[in-house]
Amino acid sequence: MKSHFLVMILIFMLSSCSDGPPKTLEFPEGLEQIYVGEVKENLCLDCDKKMVGYFGLQTGRSTNYLMLISKSIHELKEKNEDLPVIFVFGGQHPKGVIDKDYLLRVLEKIDFPYPVLYDRDDQFYKLNKLENYPQKKDIQIYLVEKNLIHSEAAPGIPGFDKQIKDFLE
Repeated sequence: MKSHFLVMILIFMLSSCSDGPPKTLEFPEGLEQIYVGEVKENLCLDCDKKMVGYFGLQTGRSTNYLMLISKSIHELKEKNEDLPVIFVFGGQHPKGVIDKDYLLRVLEKIDFPYPVLYDRDDQFYKLNKLENYPQKKDIQIYLVEKNLIHSEAAPGIPGFDKQIKDFLE
């Protein structure tokens, strides 16, 4: 009985040390805004409702995913013109293969309809403790209301339009 009690205390202490998944998102100062093609609008970091995504540049996985969901992002822009979409591309590829120039080429190739934030030093990831997210650490997309994470967003997945509609109501 005494050993069960000690095990329970140990589990409680270990679980309380973990920060868990992020609950809020903040933008550090000094992130570089990149404009794509004809897009010249500034990002609305202070808007009440927005979709915020983090894409780690340490591997090619995030830019490949971006290309896969590009049609869904274009449809989102057409149907929900007033919803700010803020994608932060952070970190560095260990061999320097994926850098800001490579990112810009990918964004231009898919005619990305929003400006993006480039975060070479991964400040956004660190500030928001995104490493505590349980899976897909290099790609995280959220619907955010007043800097509080409302839910995960799933562009390219059936039901995404309804998810956005419900969020905006």
